Amino acid sequence: VQKETGNQNIQGFVGDLSDMIQISQLSREIISKIDHIDVFINNAGVLKVQQEYASSGIDMRFMVNLLAPIYLTEQIIPILSKSSQPRIINLSSAAQTEVSLEVLRGSQDLDDMSAYAQSKLALTMWTKWLQDPYSGIESVAVNPGSLLNTSMVSEAFGSHRSPVSKGSNCLVDIALNYPEGYTDLYFDNDTGDFSRTHPDAYDADKIKELVSTCQDILQKITK
Repeated sequence: VQKETGNQNIQGFVGDLSDMIQISQLSREIISKIDHIDVFINNAGVLKVQQEYASSGIDMRFMVNLLAPIYLTEQIIPILSKSSQPRIINLSSAAQTEVSLEVLRGSQDLDDMSAYAQSKLALTMWTKWLQDPYSGIESVAVNPGSLLNTSMVSEAFGSHRSPVSKGSNCLVDIALNYPEGYTDLYFDNDTGDFSRTHPDAYDADKIKELVSTCQDILQKITK
C-alpha cells in the first residue's frame, strides 16, 4: 500500500479476531502507536468456517462478526474521541435474521448462513445502540453489496454478482462523505441509498437485551 500510494505514513497491525487475547494485544498496540482515529471500519467477517467455535466457546460467526468488533471498538474509543468528527462504520449485510441469544451464548447450534445472518443483524443493532452512549461519534451500518467477488462469497456460494470494488468504493464514500448530522443507521449499497433494515434494528428493548448479553459474554471471556 505504501508503494502504490507513495504514502509512507501507513501502519499495519495484525491480530486474530477469533482470539480475545490477540484482540486485547491489538487494541493496546493501536493505542500505543496512534494518537487519534477519524474513521474506524469493522470490515472483517466470516461465513463458512472450518472451526465452528472460537476458543471461547462462542460460534465463530458471532465471535468474529460481532463480539470482536464490539470489544475492539470499545477499546479504541478514547482515541476515536480525539477526532473532530469521529465515525464508526460496521459492515452489515442484506442477510439479516432475528437473533437467538442462546446461539450467541454458545448453547445452541446453527447452520452457517443462519449464524452469519444473525451476527449481521446483531452488529446492525449494536450500531444503533452506539448512537446513545457515544453521541459524539457517528455510527453507520453498511451493506456493501450482495454477493461481491470475495473469497468468503466464493467459498459459500461458488459465484458472485458484483466486483469487490462496488463494496470498497462504497466504504470510501461513506468514510469521507457521510452527511454530517445524518442519523439513519443503515446504508444499503444494493439500492445505493440510506434505508430501513430489519425491524429489530429499531426495537429498543431487543437492542438493550442484545447489548447486555454481549457485555456479559465479553466480561466472561476477557477475564
